Amino acid sequence: MNQSSLPDNAVFPKPLLKGGAAAVLYNNGRANATFGFDFAELVSPPSRGGKAALGGKGNCGVKDVWAAAELGVSSGRFEAEVESHSVVFVILHDCK
Repeated sequence: MNQSSLPDNAVFPKPLLKGGAAAVLYNNGRANATFGFDFAELVSPPSRGGKAALGGKGNCGVKDVWAAAELGVSSGRFEAEVESHSVVFVILHDCK
């Protein structure tokens, strides 16, 4: 994918087979930006039934993969400040 064809801020979610979800927040802009996603936006691909990845559960633990740090529990939405031309990679887990 050509980097110039991406929007300034993009979220790439991936439901995980054993529950939870992974997401990469990508900032293609020239300045730091805060953005995120609603948990309801995380759905499996149509080939897997197009179901909600988190099963309608609204509270999930969030782990920053690259920082190897737990960020606490998010309720229904996750947001992060992403530096210019950088990414944040998180795993949503233990959703209730």
